[in-house]
Amino acid sequence: MEIYVDICKKLNEFDLNIRFQSSGTIGLLGSSGSGKSMTLKSIAGIEKPDQGIIKINGDTVFDSERKINLPPQKRNIGFVFQNYALFPHMTVYQNICFGIKNKNNKKKIEDIIEKIEISALLNRYPRELSGGQQQRVAIARVLARDPKILLFDEPLSALDTYLKAQLEEWLDTLIKDFKGPTVFVSHNIGEVSRICDNIAILSRGDVIEFGDTHEVLYSPKTLQTATIAGCKNISQASIHDDSTIQVKDWGIYLKINKPIPKNTRHMGIYSKDVLFGKRDINGLSCKVKEVTKDLNCINLYLIPPTNQGLIHLELSPREFENMDLSSSVDINIPPDKIMLLK
Repeated sequence: MEIYVDICKKLNEFDLNIRFQSSGTIGLLGSSGSGKSMTLKSIAGIEKPDQGIIKINGDTVFDSERKINLPPQKRNIGFVFQNYALFPHMTVYQNICFGIKNKNNKKKIEDIIEKIEISALLNRYPRELSGGQQQRVAIARVLARDPKILLFDEPLSALDTYLKAQLEEWLDTLIKDFKGPTVFVSHNIGEVSRICDNIAILSRGDVIEFGDTHEVLYSPKTLQTATIAGCKNISQASIHDDSTIQVKDWGIYLKINKPIPKNTRHMGIYSKDVLFGKRDINGLSCKVKEVTKDLNCINLYLIPPTNQGLIHLELSPREFENMDLSSSVDINIPPDKIMLLK
């Protein structure tokens, strides 16, 4: 059970060139306008690529050379839109049953309603539902059609933080129970890292990195991927010798304990990976420029001893409690946590 996509489409801003193959759940991650939604619409049959092939569980739904282009209703796809796309004049139950050919299969529909936990909502109209409830109804309507594949277009983006956290866990369980492949579009790195098995990073219509979600996000190969993944410590870099790089924006040299690719042009390290404490290898004595506090995190912005650039650290409130910020702050940049980027 997998999806195979190899398509091209000329757009006004750029050319869409997408290629990936995945079973399980694949996330499409990228900034706004990177081609995520266009890729999803191409899989669904809403948009037609200029050329290429799309296969779902081995069945060809699009092939430009063989003149195959199945309409959306024949692709057996479950598409959950960002705005849920419920019919406002229909009840929840009518929305779920809409378009189902075999409406006599009440047991199946009842099972889905129970699984989605919306039994108490069946006689309500969409305007009477919260965003989270509308999302569940939209998913129930999709599952009632026995889709081969699930497509999600930023399904959590319209929800507030509290509701989003609740429904993300529920949605993750539902996706894992689904037997077919799932394509999950988002610009939220947290959602994708928690829900998706594989990930494709998109930038201006191209897949710049693809693979296991954890591997791609925690060991990115490109500057674009590191930026999209939320790395706040990025600098131009060059190779000094076989085990050292020059970090140009900070005016320092850092030791590396792995081979340095010849095409290295930047380095990065996640804020949570910078260690606070006694200086060791790659140790620096820095001045504190600024401290900001989030609900569960303390952000430190440090000036390196060269007085060039800023280094960002994330600490827990407990770690921050006994810190003395009146003098210099010692940090270490672990060699194995440094990302070498092209």
